[in-house]
Amino acid sequence: MNQTTVDLPDFFCAIGKKWKMLVCFALIGAVLLGVYGYRKASQAFEGSQARHAAYAEAAKELPGYFTEELFNARESVGDPKRIAFAEAFSGLYRSFILQFGGEKMFAPETENLEAYMMFLDSYKDVISVMSGPERTYFEMLASTDFENTTSEHPVVGDFTMQPPSAIQVKWIGVGLFLGLLAGCFVMTLTWKPASKEKN
Repeated sequence: MNQTTVDLPDFFCAIGKKWKMLVCFALIGAVLLGVYGYRKASQAFEGSQARHAAYAEAAKELPGYFTEELFNARESVGDPKRIAFAEAFSGLYRSFILQFGGEKMFAPETENLEAYMMFLDSYKDVISVMSGPERTYFEMLASTDFENTTSEHPVVGDFTMQPPSAIQVKWIGVGLFLGLLAGCFVMTLTWKPASKEKN
């Protein structure tokens, strides 16, 4: 009966002899993922730059309480009707909370508390049919301080985000690791172990 056994020292010796191939795979992996990481970071940078420019342009017409984060949340909703609905419902929500919530909560026997509880039930129903971006925009509006604004329109600062570095250390490190793994895998496929026959 023939049986093939794997000699681990022989296997690791083969890896050592083919170190050039492993280094080549690692370098290729590092370059490919380094380029990918840089392109991804550059796209994120350009997207942030474009969103800031759009905010700066829209700020001429926006209310003073609008921040860039709030603007980006509104832009992510997209549909003007859904935007208007989130804005209207956030106003309704705030008015109910201010009137009936917190320390102003009325006794259980009053009609005001009943109205408040009915509103909370309706609130859950409305929230359940909102899309993710729409709900995010609504929640940001509901927690926004509308009153304490110092200007009619938002004050837009300069775009301060720094462009990405051409050397993406994280992606290069991942590329080196994956390249080494790929090299070991290829070497394993092409390696011919020593055969020993056993009767």
